[in-house]
Amino acid sequence: EEHRVCKNLSVWQHTHVVESGGVYGEDENRFVFNNVLVGARAKARFKISNTNKVPCDVLFSIKTMQSRASSKQPEVFEVEPARAQIAAHSHTYAVVTFAPPSMQGFTSIFEAAIEGVPQNQAKGRNLVFEVSGEGNLPRISIFKPSVRNKKGQPLLLFKRNLLGRRETLPLVILNDGTLPCKVDIDCMDPDATFTLTPTGDTQAVMATANADGHRKPHTASVIINVEESASFDCVFCPSKVQRSQAQIRLSVVNNQYEDSVIQM
Repeated sequence: EEHRVCKNLSVWQHTHVVESGGVYGEDENRFVFNNVLVGARAKARFKISNTNKVPCDVLFSIKTMQSRASSKQPEVFEVEPARAQIAAHSHTYAVVTFAPPSMQGFTSIFEAAIEGVPQNQAKGRNLVFEVSGEGNLPRISIFKPSVRNKKGQPLLLFKRNLLGRRETLPLVILNDGTLPCKVDIDCMDPDATFTLTPTGDTQAVMATANADGHRKPHTASVIINVEESASFDCVFCPSKVQRSQAQIRLSVVNNQYEDSVIQM
């Protein structure tokens, strides 16, 4: 009752790729944990009802699917409590926790079995369905600049400029993943000739000094929602006759593999 229920998961996921939370598919008899961060713990609560006139003892368990039993799948699903007594015409709740350790899919079987019922009589009395989920990490792509250097790194290439004159090029970061992400931006500019300014609707925390005089640790930090982007103006304003080079480093929080470097 706390989750979405759909007729077919394939149809639902085609139109709800970026939604989080859980959904149950009737055709597949499967509950799916959507968009769970690797290392995080997502919980789903299931209402188990006793519609009979007598109380019953119920055992809750998570079982690895037989086809995957030999793959040494880690215990990524847990259920609490292990057992419960449900009074006549009453209910209880079972909580399943999903904690993906890596970016891959996991599937197990949830079972609520009436204690004391022989296995040959359990069919139709026990509640059995699949639980599955996939570990995800936040990720971004650099939409602008589109120019790349010989190493394949994004390149902001400014023209020759008169002293004191300004030239502006755009930096656009796109969240093309399935999770909101926080991006820390560091501008490493030894000649102090480049500046970074958020544009449009981008709300970034910039490295201005606080009231106590301490500066924030990054040039800028910004949260980008799924399928949205953050835009910045990169400004080159030379104060000396020289060739200036700098770097912008993008670090995605909770994803150490998604660091990017933009050359200027």
